Amino acid sequence: MLISVEVMLNAVNLSLAGFSRHLGDLRGQVLALFVIAVAAAEVGVGLGLVIALNRNKPGAAVADLTKLKW
Repeated sequence: MLISVEVMLNAVNLSLAGFSRHLGDLRGQVLALFVIAVAAAEVGVGLGLVIALNRNKPGAAVADLTKLKW
């Protein structure tokens, strides 16, 4: 699930950088840097979820994420 979000964010970055270069405007590249920061934060949250899930139940699947609520 997290990999698909990362791929979508990378596609947005590629589009922003391409259009920014084509139009000769740096705003798209600056926005791409913000998207990279959001992606890094998302990776940190995802890694925290994986570590918490692994500590509670080693070998758990994605469906077991609902058990972290309790």
